[in-house]
Amino acid sequence: MVKFPPLKIVVLLFFSVFFCLANAQDKPKKKKKFLSAAQDKITFEKAEQLFEEKNYKLALVEYNKLELKYPDEPILIFRLGVCNFYIPNAMEKSETYFLRLDAKKFSKTDLEYYLGRLNHYNYKFEEAKINFQSFLKLKDITKEMMEDAERYITYCDNGIELMKSKTDAQITNVKSPINSDDAEYVPVISSDENTMFFTYRGKKSTGGLQLAPGKPDEEGDYYEDIFQSSRDSSGSWQQPTPMASYINTVEHDACIALSGDGQKLFIFQNPPEDPGQIMMSVLDSNTWSVPKLIEGINSSAWEGSCSMSADERTIYFSSERVGGFGGKDIYSATLMPDGTWGNTLNLGINVNTEKDEDAPFIHPSGAFLIFSSNGHNSMGGYDIFRSDLMADTVWSDPINLGPPVNTSGDDIYYVLSADGKTGYYSSGKAGGYGQQDIYMVKPAIYGKKFTLVMVRGQVNLDDKPVKSEITVINPVTGKTLAVYYSNSSTGKYLINLPGGKEYKLVYKLQTYDPLTRMLNTLEVDSFIEANVDIQFYSKDYVTNLKSKSDSVKTNTTNTDAPPINTESLTITDLLKQFGDKKMDGLEFTVQIGAYNLPQNFNYSKILKLGKVNKQKLDDNITRFTMGKFFTLNESYNYKNKVVAAGVSDAFVTAIYKGKRYLLRDLVSSGILK
Repeated sequence: MVKFPPLKIVVLLFFSVFFCLANAQDKPKKKKKFLSAAQDKITFEKAEQLFEEKNYKLALVEYNKLELKYPDEPILIFRLGVCNFYIPNAMEKSETYFLRLDAKKFSKTDLEYYLGRLNHYNYKFEEAKINFQSFLKLKDITKEMMEDAERYITYCDNGIELMKSKTDAQITNVKSPINSDDAEYVPVISSDENTMFFTYRGKKSTGGLQLAPGKPDEEGDYYEDIFQSSRDSSGSWQQPTPMASYINTVEHDACIALSGDGQKLFIFQNPPEDPGQIMMSVLDSNTWSVPKLIEGINSSAWEGSCSMSADERTIYFSSERVGGFGGKDIYSATLMPDGTWGNTLNLGINVNTEKDEDAPFIHPSGAFLIFSSNGHNSMGGYDIFRSDLMADTVWSDPINLGPPVNTSGDDIYYVLSADGKTGYYSSGKAGGYGQQDIYMVKPAIYGKKFTLVMVRGQVNLDDKPVKSEITVINPVTGKTLAVYYSNSSTGKYLINLPGGKEYKLVYKLQTYDPLTRMLNTLEVDSFIEANVDIQFYSKDYVTNLKSKSDSVKTNTTNTDAPPINTESLTITDLLKQFGDKKMDGLEFTVQIGAYNLPQNFNYSKILKLGKVNKQKLDDNITRFTMGKFFTLNESYNYKNKVVAAGVSDAFVTAIYKGKRYLLRDLVSSGILK
């Protein structure tokens, strides 16, 4: 897959390592002999200078001018082929130029090398090996070129073997509005796949075309920005929006990771005085904070990618610091008591090689690590690998994810949903919207079983969203395992916990007694979701509820039920208009809980109010309900008694002719009128 031109930020590029191919043997001894006009000579000299500087984009502009007048000149055809070779989405055009040349007559150039690269790119590994072997027989090739060709022969051998075990994974473009005719790459997602951030480079980039940061120039480049998108109620991605100006600067700003709950965003920046550093921005309500340097991870060397564990106590990152096995190695660091990161460890020889390892992604289960490497048994450039955590800090030999996930080009920045079913990554493959697009992979991995419980819910105070500290504790040892926070604007939270254990979740709010929920996952043997909503109530609010529960008609404006889907109609209006209305086939009940793990729900404290009914539906969720009523007023009167008794999650739901309805649906569907 073909990538964009070199950037300072990350070594993502498809042909990023070997831009050294304009050596002396490419130069014709009498390169000006075909030029018949003085201006053509000037144009050619300018093109050659840009070519020598490896500025293939601008060199191509000059060579294209000459092509109109000298369409059959061999050296010009060769130069056009090389330039297009390094231009995004121009690989096929490059091939048309190279195939016009006779390798025997054009033997004193790197033509065989490029033919080998083209065949390798097109998965013609056997033909590519022949090209590279012919190239290696030439005299006067540089040591660097020789090592490069030998490396591609190894890639071809690996590709031949890996193609024998090609998986049936389906790779689909996520399409518009995420992808455009510009470049979108490095997607990062929240565990539930509802939030995506990605790096963008194109017409919408802050600063526009720039020769250098803050210096607009029509012949310059676009710099990277970070965009975000979320899914709507139908599951479709909404129009992406750029991050704030204090995050998207006129320099390169790239997203590299997102915490599982979507509350912490990791950003790569490379100011002039630093080769590359990792920053972090935190979501507070609806606002992202100014990115801050992560203390204890960044060094004087390049650090460019990372991933945070689900308990937010370990960060895996890639670095070029001294002391590794090769160029880029993957390290881990743990959270220290003072909030910095330390105890930095190289992941070892099973993961790292003498080549480059980059783009780590630790799965929320903690059971395995995804990363990219151009070492191991890569079939071309970076391939995506999986390494399993065997014991403590011991990692297994990596497994190549194989084609079609891995291609003959660079495959990097692969992230997975918490359930492991869906993967996301970027590619410049043919047929996309633009220079790079974001793609979705299903299934994301093969042959790896893990256990994970995704706990999510909402914390409210007097039926309004609130920020709460959520502490996860081992109930046997009393040890704190992790600390999270619900969002102050929405009250929502998301926690990923490995299965097979017992947990105590303590929800804390200033001046209020903590609320505790026990979570037993001992019987969990796969991925499941559990919803735990938490309601804090002030004394005045509870007193008000008890008072209202003694009234035959309740006109309360507070409810746990979802809001009515009508702008002018409130719960109060609903009760006033329909509170005593009875209809054939319509009844109401009070739901007190809904659990994937029903053994976690203790409702003994409200049995004095009546019988608790249990029903397991097709979604594998067990719902607990109480009472059977024929008017809204009766059901709300009972619901308030349940809340006052201590089940703060209770809300009224309706059943019409055997089908379950939310109250808002009764109005929108015309049942209540």
